Amino acid sequence: MKKENKAERAVALVNACIDAMRAAENAPDSPINRYTSVVERREMRRQAKRLRKGQLEPMYPNVNPAPQLADIYERTALRDDIFDAQRINFLSAQKELGKILDENDPEVQKALDDQIDQMKREAQEGGPGSEAAQRLRCLRLLAEGGAQWHDEKRRQKDPPKMHIAPRLTSDPLAQARMEAAAAEILTAVPDGEQVWKFPAEASGARPLLLRIGVHPVSWLASFERGNKGPSTVQLMPGDTHFFVSAAGAGYIIEALTRTLVERVGDDVVAVGFDESRTIFFVNHDDRMLEAYGPHGVRLWKTAIGSGFRGLTLNGGAIAGEAQRSPDAEWSGFTVDVGTGEVRWE
Repeated sequence: MKKENKAERAVALVNACIDAMRAAENAPDSPINRYTSVVERREMRRQAKRLRKGQLEPMYPNVNPAPQLADIYERTALRDDIFDAQRINFLSAQKELGKILDENDPEVQKALDDQIDQMKREAQEGGPGSEAAQRLRCLRLLAEGGAQWHDEKRRQKDPPKMHIAPRLTSDPLAQARMEAAAAEILTAVPDGEQVWKFPAEASGARPLLLRIGVHPVSWLASFERGNKGPSTVQLMPGDTHFFVSAAGAGYIIEALTRTLVERVGDDVVAVGFDESRTIFFVNHDDRMLEAYGPHGVRLWKTAIGSGFRGLTLNGGAIAGEAQRSPDAEWSGFTVDVGTGEVRWE
């Protein structure tokens, strides 16, 4: 390499290292909080195709329905493909940059100092959340890794390589939440296993038997059934309480002690979260909506006419149509998710 090109090359290599770091950081997000192998990714993509075609059912549909699980598999595979590719790009650029820096060329150092000054100016102009600020953060990480590398070399030790180590998920607890709430309907109690009963006093009705959670922390529970549709288990906001619907019978259960906090009717037909998963909604027989915040705290409970349909969640409001009386026309309405206030159109 000609001397006059070394400085330009060093600057380009720094940018290449930062490009690789940013590409890895911007890889698709996934709740699966572990790196997957090439073989696992191939199997994930195969299962995603089968899920979308209806050829495969999720083991725990209460946690992830088929389309959502397929999306998770595809995003995880793509994320780790990107990690692999950018790791190679980073290490290649880092290795070449290290050789140039070892020569201690003053022109190279001046070019890098100028690059740092320019990146600082761009970050200041762009502000804390800008791409320029993110690139400056990566530059500092790169510089710290380089300083450690040279310290080890001066001590005549084998210097460790600096690797890209982005977060695998934006929410490290997402996978744990899914595993805690995973539910399976059983037809009989396995030999020797304890069963928690809800309510504690058994009734004559045929109970719904559920295995909640994934081995080795799963547990068995039986629930008195309601008189409506779905059965599901969800971990409520705050991660301290379960909401269980047993054929429409609603139960709020403290997760740590597995004790019943409250039974909330026999007419649950649907449940769901807001986008931030800080509010949990319960639909009672398409006639009443109920909302809970963290730790099972009820925020509001609102009756809406004599029945509603077509609910959608948009920002801070639930929208739909309802009959204000049994023989009335269907009218549009919205519910403020923070207060439960109903507004008619």
